[in-house]
Amino acid sequence: MVSEMLGKHWQVKRASKLVDFDQFRATMASQRRSTAFAVFFAVLRLGSCCSGGSLSNSILNDPTITMTFHPPTGWTYPNANAETSLTYFPGQSMTLSQATLMSTNALQSAVMEGLNAIGMPTMNLVITPQYTPPMISDCAKTTQNSVTATPAGQQFGYEENGAITKLVSVSAQVDAANCAIRSFTTGSGTVTYTDYEQMATVSIKGLTTSEYQMNLVAAKISALLMLNHNVAFTKEITVA
Repeated sequence: MVSEMLGKHWQVKRASKLVDFDQFRATMASQRRSTAFAVFFAVLRLGSCCSGGSLSNSILNDPTITMTFHPPTGWTYPNANAETSLTYFPGQSMTLSQATLMSTNALQSAVMEGLNAIGMPTMNLVITPQYTPPMISDCAKTTQNSVTATPAGQQFGYEENGAITKLVSVSAQVDAANCAIRSFTTGSGTVTYTDYEQMATVSIKGLTTSEYQMNLVAAKISALLMLNHNVAFTKEITVA
């Protein structure tokens, strides 16, 4: 049902104006394209840092990988009435279980591919991600179904390049028309942005390796998650 709704030409009626939800989607896509090269070079820098940042030959048994990042939109889910109020983001999971499945599969796959990339055996390993998808909604983008506006002071997510990077709070209400074009005030309100981070860990049971090798794996994992899943890392991945 959600994919059918996103595929349609949505319009939000406000007074005598029509707000095109496709314009909102186009704005998000434009932001992603404009930063493609920045993401690519960030991957190169992170890979160089992680692969050469530690020369330790310490032996790790059952290592754990820790990550801090702005969560991909698909690794979050909106409030229960998101479909009627259009308070979800394109590409967002609609339930906690969907977001959990998407994030778990992505983390497990990235770790497996990272291990394979440097020739580590993966048979009989138990790879267990620990990540709890947060509930993050957008401001309301429709005036139908008894929805009027996002109340003053209510926080909602801010998406950049496929990740939720900030929480937004406005001192005045945000009407549907302004929400859809990402203009959160009409001159009477103050907008406050708060950085938004989440953390995930992945334990690898049955693996014994050096800290140096695990840093090589971490560099590969970071590149895969950034380029394939829009994970926006805010700190270097750590292994222990």
